[in-house]
Amino acid sequence: MNLKLYQEIKQFLKEDKIPKTINNNREEKKWKRFCTSYQVTEGVLYKKTKWPNFTKVVKYGDTAPIIFLYHNDPLVGHLGVTKTLQKLKTQYFWPQMYEEIKKYVQSYHQCQVHTRSTKQNELYPIPISVLWERVGIDFVKPLSETNQEIDISSQP
Repeated sequence: MNLKLYQEIKQFLKEDKIPKTINNNREEKKWKRFCTSYQVTEGVLYKKTKWPNFTKVVKYGDTAPIIFLYHNDPLVGHLGVTKTLQKLKTQYFWPQMYEEIKKYVQSYHQCQVHTRSTKQNELYPIPISVLWERVGIDFVKPLSETNQEIDISSQP
């Protein structure tokens, strides 16, 4: 949440002071209704949510370390966007939370390298005209040895 809005909400809740940018009764009623979902406790702004506890309102610029803790902590395990948001929204609130978390997770190098591809693209065979024109090799890790004998004469 931008610092100006954060301070205006706190000031309204503490001193019942309407921001100077509001200049008619309709906007004032809208502002008061907007502020009913917030509460100041020990100088910290909290937002009322559907969960039993209030969620702490985070100011703009303080969100990155929180996302880092909830996404990169070894005990958390680099959760995706949705699960990181679910964990965060029970404790914290800021506008455009989902978008910021999504941007962070999508830009985190380690997650992008190790993520599973969800694309189901069609396969197109490569036409070849001459034997051995094109050769493909699959590399695999070293395989464990076996004691079984394979009869290669019976295979097609």
